[in-house]
Amino acid sequence: MRYKLKFEGKLDEKVLLGLGAVRLGEVEQEDIYIQAADHLIRIRKEGDAALITFRVKTRREGGVTVVEQEEHYEGEPVGEEIARVKKRRTIYVLGDVRIYLDDVEGLGEFTEIVCDGEGCKAKVYRMAEMLGLSPENALNRFYYELLQMKQRGFYKLVHLLHRFIVSFSYGIGSGTITVLGVMTGVAEAVFNKAAVLSSVLSVGLVDSFSDAFSLYFHETAKGRRGAIRTALYALISKLLFSLIYVPAIILLDLKTAVLANIALGFILLLTSNAVIAFMARRNVVAEVGKNVLIFILVLALAKVMGRLVNLIV
Repeated sequence: MRYKLKFEGKLDEKVLLGLGAVRLGEVEQEDIYIQAADHLIRIRKEGDAALITFRVKTRREGGVTVVEQEEHYEGEPVGEEIARVKKRRTIYVLGDVRIYLDDVEGLGEFTEIVCDGEGCKAKVYRMAEMLGLSPENALNRFYYELLQMKQRGFYKLVHLLHRFIVSFSYGIGSGTITVLGVMTGVAEAVFNKAAVLSSVLSVGLVDSFSDAFSLYFHETAKGRRGAIRTALYALISKLLFSLIYVPAIILLDLKTAVLANIALGFILLLTSNAVIAFMARRNVVAEVGKNVLIFILVLALAKVMGRLVNLIV
């Protein structure tokens, strides 16, 4: 059984080599997908090698794509050709795990982590963590599906949104919940624009640098390369989505600003969670509902704490 995680974007080769991965080489591949009656057939051409055909059956297990069936297909493939995918694949191996850096024609760059056999689910998760990749942001889509999505209006928008959200996912989640929680609590306690604004600015700046430093320390302590880059990504995304709520506080009356920022944060969290769940083939309603519930709970707790402070002080 094969377990794999796929991510948008290509890793720096130095990161892989720094972990001890061995570069096996680079190949040109063309995949032809044929939809048969009850299964999908993939015909792969690799360099000058003969065509190899597979029948593929997959499922999702805890965020990992599990290939239950991928075997040689006997006879002439029968069905409708639905896509052709061309890519340049660079192959690395580290222990039992293979890492593919793919440059897909018409799509861009991707990273795949693959492992065959028992116990491989934990291995691909561990490898993703070592590479600084979150399984929550993994794609559970074939390249041909991504190409089809790119060619359609709505799905093209979803694909572009996904790329943006993955790049700033840390800031969207952490920045939004932290700042809106502070804003709600302080507004409930003192209802003073200067106090709310200074609290939001202070928390946005301090918390962003604090999280970035913590990530840098964590990555460095584990001996991972790319610690500075990871910290910078966290700093920029957290800072951006912490300070995005400042203009409303400055320009609007405080009550309107609080409501407007809560609405903006709700839309950001709802949209980002829905897009990530859709691209990963997870239950969109369940994922969105879970995160919206956390969002509401945080704001409710902040409001209660603010009111208690107002009563006590």
